[in-house]
Formats: sequence, C-alpha cells, structure tokens
Amino acid sequence: MRRAFPLLVVGAVACGGGEPAGQPAPAGGPLDLTARPTGPDDVVVARVDGRPVYASCVVAQAAGRRVDRATALDDCVTFELLAGAAIARGHDRDPALAAAVRDAAAVQLIDVEVRAKIRAWDDLPAAIRDPIFEKNRVRLALPESRSSWYARVKVPKADRGGPRDEAAERAIRVLATAIGSRADLFKADLDRALPEAVNAVDPTLPYEVGRGEPTQLDCCLQETYRQALFTTSAPGQISAPVRTPWGWDMILFDDYRIPPKLTPAELGAKLFPAARLQYWSWWTDGLAKTHQAGVVDDAALRRALGEPGGSEARR
Repeated sequence: MRRAFPLLVVGAVACGGGEPAGQPAPAGGPLDLTARPTGPDDVVVARVDGRPVYASCVVAQAAGRRVDRATALDDCVTFELLAGAAIARGHDRDPALAAAVRDAAAVQLIDVEVRAKIRAWDDLPAAIRDPIFEKNRVRLALPESRSSWYARVKVPKADRGGPRDEAAERAIRVLATAIGSRADLFKADLDRALPEAVNAVDPTLPYEVGRGEPTQLDCCLQETYRQALFTTSAPGQISAPVRTPWGWDMILFDDYRIPPKLTPAELGAKLFPAARLQYWSWWTDGLAKTHQAGVVDDAALRRALGEPGGSEARR
C-alpha cells in the first residue's frame, strides 16, 4: 500500500465523518470515529476492521490531490487505519479532542507517535537508521574531486591507426612542446595554443577545447582521461599527451575540492529528513499488519469516480 505522509495529513479533512458540520460532538465519553456517508447514495467501498470507507472519501481525495483512484483509496484506507489505532490508544477519550471530529484523532496520533517521538536521527529505530547509515557511510570522508578542461585533436573511429591518427598525435605533441612545461595555464591558453598546434601539422584535423565533468580519484570518468587528470600535481598544470576514446588529449587540471569530513552525528543529521519519511512508511505498514483492510465494492467506487465499470479485489 502506498502512503504519502505529508499529503495524507493535508487531505485528511476530505474523508470526513464524525458529527455533521457545524454540530459539536457530544460532551463526555469517547468520540464516535466511525465514518458517515454524505448521503443515501454514498456507498461503502472498503472496510477496515469492519469500519466503512465511503466512496465520497475517495472522490474527495482524488479531486483534492489530483491522484488516481488507487492512490485516493489508499489515502482513505490509511486514514481508517490511523483512526483505528487512535481508538486503540485511547486518543478518542482525550479531553482535548472532546469537540473534534474523527479526523483530528488520527492527526493527533501522528503528532504523538511520529512528530513528537521522531525529532532527530537518534530517535529513529535501528531497523530504519542502520541500513541507511551503512549505505551512506562513504560520505563520512569523501575523497578529493577535480574539475578539468581538455585540448583534444579528434580522431573518428574510421581513422584510428591510420595517417590521420598519426597526424593527430603529432599535433598534440606539438601542443605539449609549446605549453606542457608551464604550471600557470588556463582555458584561454588552450583556446589559443591548440589551433596553432593543429595548423602546424594539418589544418584539416578536427579539434576542440572542452570541459571535463568533476570527478573523484576512483570515480565516474573514462579511465584514461581520469588517470591523466590525476597525474598532474597542481591546478594550472596539464597532463602529458594521452590517447582517449575520442582522439589525442591533454588534460588541464583546473580546480579541486576536498569535502570536509563528517562525524557520524553530522552525517545522521543530513540523512534524517529522508529517513523520517521512510520511517512513516514503516510505521503505517506496521499498522496495516495489525488491521484488516479490503475493497468490498470496487465497481461502485469506479462509478462514483466516473470510470468504466469493473471489479478487482484489493488486499
């Protein structure tokens, strides 16, 4: 079952129930959290522990959230799960909810058992926290990453190993002689020197100056390119000529970044927002395992939404 924590809370009021609008709940005693039909034609489309889920709830959720029938039904069933759990925990007897409708009891259940209890990384149960942390452990000490520019004399696949491949190599070595010993290079130097080197060998050779994607020592770029980049020792230096899949290159080490090391607590704080959403799914799945939810009239639900008829069981 799909359950969307933020959206369910926003859409909860659409599921209605409790006392009719404008009439307070009876004073004293628990609230009646049973959903009520909006009219004589409002049919029961599902039940949760015997309590009805009406087509009007699904129609309202589908319209209000602009979601499909299955998602809207999930919302309404999940809300009934929350209402049932609220009853089991006595929230329907809370004096602060004496004048509230059934929706408020379910929202309070979320406030008490999710928002108030799960406020930081260490509040998450180990079953949620540990796998997420292990998956992201590498972020505790990320390696240096480098950005680069390349000067390339291009060699199409059909020309590899032939005279134009040899000419491309000579051109890139002319470039190496011209600027390879410098340690203060910028892209503008490549823009100026590469055309001169190509013209000195064969002006018909294709060439380009381009940007290399930032990469780490052991990650992400084509192998020969990455190795050439990390053989240079400081920004402003250029690699020796290297054969890459695209032709003959020289790689300019442009800039670098060494991410700060994180403590486990700092990493946990960064992981917490997404992990808390995962906790919500885990928590509502736990409710679903202790309650019964099933569609009892899918055809009526389709008719209420204006969809073609049909029936399919959903558990």
